[in-house]
Amino acid sequence: MSVKEFAEKVRKAAQEILGKEYYLEVQEHTKVNDTTFVSVNVHNKSSNISPIIYMESFHKEYEEGRTFGDIMSEFMRVYWDSVPEGEFDADFIRNFDLVKERLTVHLINFEKNSKILEDAYYERFLDLAAVFYIDVESVKMGNGSIKVRKEYLKGWNVSGKELMEAVIENTARKKEIEVTSMVSFFKEVYKAKGCEEFMGELLEGSVNMPQLWILSTGSKVFGAKAMLMNDALKKFAEERDSNFFIIPSSVHEILAVPDDAAYFGDDFRNERCNELKQMIETVNRTELAREEFLSDNLYYFDRKLGKVAIV
Repeated sequence: MSVKEFAEKVRKAAQEILGKEYYLEVQEHTKVNDTTFVSVNVHNKSSNISPIIYMESFHKEYEEGRTFGDIMSEFMRVYWDSVPEGEFDADFIRNFDLVKERLTVHLINFEKNSKILEDAYYERFLDLAAVFYIDVESVKMGNGSIKVRKEYLKGWNVSGKELMEAVIENTARKKEIEVTSMVSFFKEVYKAKGCEEFMGELLEGSVNMPQLWILSTGSKVFGAKAMLMNDALKKFAEERDSNFFIIPSSVHEILAVPDDAAYFGDDFRNERCNELKQMIETVNRTELAREEFLSDNLYYFDRKLGKVAIV
């Protein structure tokens, strides 16, 4: 039974439980890198909010032998726990003054996200795309986000530049970008097929690789937007008195490697860069979930130029 067929089975059972005051539907959702997920959406006819319950984990449990009765009990528990209190007032979306302090951005791969970008307003950034969202945070409604569509900008009478300025200001105001040392994580994540020899040298201490740092948001969700925050990148470079390479670890974070002369010396700079590129590709193919992929490229931040470029 496919996930979609299983979702239809769940929909029918839940419809019988909830009765005529509810309307349930199966829906496919396109997420990052054009990955598709299936949900059962529960519409209460007296409410304008419909909880979305994804089916993949339920389907996996069913395939592994969990009874359908147990699945339905869990499904209904999840539904009742997710029912919001009150109604959702979407009128605020029409007012840019109310929206701008809620604006954020997700940095995703341009070529692998044609469906997401189809109706979205976005800005190109090298081989990536910056897609804008409106954060919705409410004690009653829960947290979520609304994708900014192209037509929204016309209604707001604002430019893409103003959108990005608002996002940068919000990110700085909330102090969202955090910097953390990640040597131990590096040793685990990059110990992948194709990198054994280099990793062995690193673990034995014979490779004098510079300290590795992770740049992300406090929530560790779509933290790769740090690449768009020039002030944060400049601060990181100035504190270490160094330009740095950027490894696109995932859509949720980037890794920064200071351009240490002892490690990236002229005699073996190309070799070191190629090693990093190989590790990026290997991890992307063997360790990373499809929806978390950001890029196969290695990047470089030059503090004098104040910008990121592909190596």
